[in-house]
Amino acid sequence: MNSDIRLAVSFRGHRKRKRLRLLLGPGSTDYLIDLWIATAMNHPSGVLLGMDQTDIALEASWEGDPQKLVSALMECGFLEKIENGAYRLHD
Repeated sequence: MNSDIRLAVSFRGHRKRKRLRLLLGPGSTDYLIDLWIATAMNHPSGVLLGMDQTDIALEASWEGDPQKLVSALMECGFLEKIENGAYRLHD
């Protein structure tokens, strides 16, 4: 299990973060950070094996439609689907 996550200072103005805010609204970064923290603790490889959209939404503390969150994370490039159908955090 990881004990921390690292954020580059460039994250503040990164286009992916700005795009996520356009898609999900204010506070969208909070959901992403919650997902990063939960992933670091429970899935250190970044592969969310066995997790569906609802599981991802729960890990991110998202209370809206899980598909909306996952779609936005994928559109922005924070999340991707890999060959076996599992989700994986990108970078």
